[in-house]
Amino acid sequence: METITAVIEPLWTNAETSTAVNTEMLMAKMKAQSITMAVDFYAATTAEQRAHFWNRLHNYRNDFRLLAKLETGASC
Repeated sequence: METITAVIEPLWTNAETSTAVNTEMLMAKMKAQSITMAVDFYAATTAEQRAHFWNRLHNYRNDFRLLAKLETGASC
């Protein structure tokens, strides 16, 4: 019972701090796993698939710039 209390008591007394730290750790872990997954996926693609990916990404960028310019009247 003392071991359980030693683990749980700080979580209850410092709930906001504990939650923030746990959330930060979880987000950092998810970010690292996402990066690893993206690198692995990219490495498994063909040259044609990579070219398609980059072309698509550039098209999205151009679309977003155009939309931003139309909605704000700003130059991008």
